[in-house]
Amino acid sequence: MKTIGFLNVLDAELTGKYTNAFNFFGNVLGLEDAPKIVSVCGGYKKISGLRKSGDWDAVADEAVKEAMRLKNAGADFLVIAGSTFTRVVRKVEDYVGRPVLDVAAPVIEEIKDAGKSSALLIGTLALMQDPFVVDRFEKDGINLIVPNEEDRGDLEKIRLACAAGQEYAFADFFKITTKYNAPYSIIACSKFDFILGTNPWLLQKKHIQTDSTAYASSVNFHARAAVKMAAGISK
Repeated sequence: MKTIGFLNVLDAELTGKYTNAFNFFGNVLGLEDAPKIVSVCGGYKKISGLRKSGDWDAVADEAVKEAMRLKNAGADFLVIAGSTFTRVVRKVEDYVGRPVLDVAAPVIEEIKDAGKSSALLIGTLALMQDPFVVDRFEKDGINLIVPNEEDRGDLEKIRLACAAGQEYAFADFFKITTKYNAPYSIIACSKFDFILGTNPWLLQKKHIQTDSTAYASSVNFHARAAVKMAAGISK
């Protein structure tokens, strides 16, 4: 069993979600023991400031520094929480000398395995406005649909309400996300997981299917792929 190096410098909430998902998918895949994990979590405020300023070189430098700690702790490969970190994966791999399981890769694989070629992106405002993410999917033949400007703004209001523990427009979320008629809707922000209940312990399957789309959590896909990689399961 390989050791997962888990790096979360984005959001404290993600650590619990990934830990639950690692354990859940270990059980689902029939592993005799839970996957081994070493982790570095924290530094959220500093990274948030760098991301907002667009200083991705500095973000990558911070990720490399923390990833080296994971390597020295015995990590065989790395899992970096957060879709925005797709930008820094290659630099971390090059400097640290450990494979990095990019969150986009298992999401793309799952979409293709389902026989689909397009998906709606649901995430933070910054993520939905980032052309790098769209390009990353298009390079692998997936048409990533991004909500229009008005809908992005409304989704961000719902996300912020969720984050603050306030009431949110449950019906509005579905009204916005179903009108694009996407076969898959990828939830790439943990705040929206609470709306759909996509914690794997509750869901116990890959996605929630509605009449018009299948809602899937990028965290679930990412964690499942990490457990398979740790256990040497190819498919």
